[in-house]
Amino acid sequence: MSKWLQAFHEAAPFSDPVPIVAIGANSPVSTLTAANGTNDTGGETAPEAAASDPTGDCEERAAIIEHDGRIPCEWAEGYACLCAMPCPTGITQSDWESLVDACGRLLDRWGGRLSELGWTTADLFGMDARAPMARLDHAGLVRFLIGRDVVEVSADAVKLRTRNGGKQRLRRGRAGAPGQVPLWQLDGAL
Repeated sequence: MSKWLQAFHEAAPFSDPVPIVAIGANSPVSTLTAANGTNDTGGETAPEAAASDPTGDCEERAAIIEHDGRIPCEWAEGYACLCAMPCPTGITQSDWESLVDACGRLLDRWGGRLSELGWTTADLFGMDARAPMARLDHAGLVRFLIGRDVVEVSADAVKLRTRNGGKQRLRRGRAGAPGQVPLWQLDGAL
């Protein structure tokens, strides 16, 4: 889980506990329950928090990411909203959770560097509005990070490591293809 997603779970104004999966280097996966509520109330939320927008404060989340991560405002705002939006049409819940986590990991580790190298929103987060998982020709880097990690970046390509240790090189794609939208605009683009 990315540090941004972890922070969002901890700060979420939801009344239900948020499951957080912790993976240690030498330990099995375990599920933790994040503290919820306000002011360490252990589950009670302030009335104003309960009545607020359930998607959370995207602007505040974006400011934290942009400031701490040295990444463009558009990426920070997009990821902040992505963390709170429901799974869009055309993507399974499992793939959606993997995509959100992949976005966070990418921004954590490589966001600032990719921005310096000139990668665009479409290069990284682009998806086809009508067939997000099927149209690989409209897919940005994040679509290919399910089951893979970025290990090296350059101005024209990234090197990926697969779950089984294999290495792949992915060239920078066709940015701005017709019908391509950033991941965080999927259902709004139909």
